[in-house]
Amino acid sequence: MRAGIASLIVAGVIAAVGAQGQPAFTVASVRPSAPGERGMFAAPRPDGGFSARHATVFYLLNMAYGLPPNRILGGPDWMDTEFFDVEAKYDPADPSAPVPRMELMLQTLLRQRFALDAAMEKRDRPVYALRLARDGQRAPGLQPAEFDCANPDVLKKVRETGATTKNGGPPCGIRNGRGSILAGAVRLAVLGGFIGLDRPLQDQTGLTGLFDITLTWPVGADPIADQSAMITALQEQLGLKLEAATAPLDVLVIKSISRPTAN
Repeated sequence: MRAGIASLIVAGVIAAVGAQGQPAFTVASVRPSAPGERGMFAAPRPDGGFSARHATVFYLLNMAYGLPPNRILGGPDWMDTEFFDVEAKYDPADPSAPVPRMELMLQTLLRQRFALDAAMEKRDRPVYALRLARDGQRAPGLQPAEFDCANPDVLKKVRETGATTKNGGPPCGIRNGRGSILAGAVRLAVLGGFIGLDRPLQDQTGLTGLFDITLTWPVGADPIADQSAMITALQEQLGLKLEAATAPLDVLVIKSISRPTAN
């Protein structure tokens, strides 16, 4: 299937404002990737443009809408099996005007080059609920933040002085490795991005404010055993537990989409 479109090149000028007033790249080129190409790359450029190599439409949708594949619903199989190269420029008429968000311009490109017709909806999806494990009691690894990093003056001072929290962690940040997290003045919801969960994390502890966190757990060659050890450590060291739940989350529903065609 990919071989049949290998010679197709799509290039053209996109108006500075896309459909429904959404910003767009000034010039964009989309073409199928060369056969045998390996490695997927996509990133915004400092000049406001965008480049992608050997990228699937699923990957482009992920960048445009900030959603993982399991929250992009519908669409044909080729969205995840065919690869494209994209080069897009943003050359505004007024160079002093702020550069629009790359995500919005990429959404316009997908609508104009791939005829994307999609809508954001709320649907119940699997999540992990983070809850208190011991009737409101926190364990020693979870302490109120030593520094008020919500205060810009405090944030600037601790970074200039190189201060550390009592647990040895970075103030106003997080340091993680295999089986360890040290954090200073973070919100509990950020844990979801550092403990390797397969679904979003929702903070349902009722705890507010910022916290210093010390968490360690044994890791080995078995991912299932590693996750079990992490869940045990959450309860013993932080006084928190993870429970499977569902919650309404944003999903992108693909109504229709087409391979890019020459114009």
